[in-house]
Amino acid sequence: LQAPEAITGADDTARSVALFQEMGKVITHPRCLNCHPVTGGPTQGDDMHPHSPPMVRGVADFGPDGLSCTTCHGAENVAYSVETGSIPGHSPWQLAHESMGWAGHSLAN
Repeated sequence: LQAPEAITGADDTARSVALFQEMGKVITHPRCLNCHPVTGGPTQGDDMHPHSPPMVRGVADFGPDGLSCTTCHGAENVAYSVETGSIPGHSPWQLAHESMGWAGHSLAN
């Protein structure tokens, strides 16, 4: 990714477009899209397969009653004990609100 300072020499409109396109490299990455679904629940992995265990948005975007997102996702990443990988962490862990769902949309949308 280019730093904002690296995008210079353009008029304001061209610079804004260039900055947004650079930001688009992040917001269209599966790691971001997995928690920004337009409908339904989260996906996971670079292939954006359905979340395991199956999850739904639930009240206030924290998952269903009795199995909130924070049941597994804490403040820190948690390494798997028997294979490579981890359960990602961040506090608070929740789905983005539906109005911020952009999975399946292009940058133009």
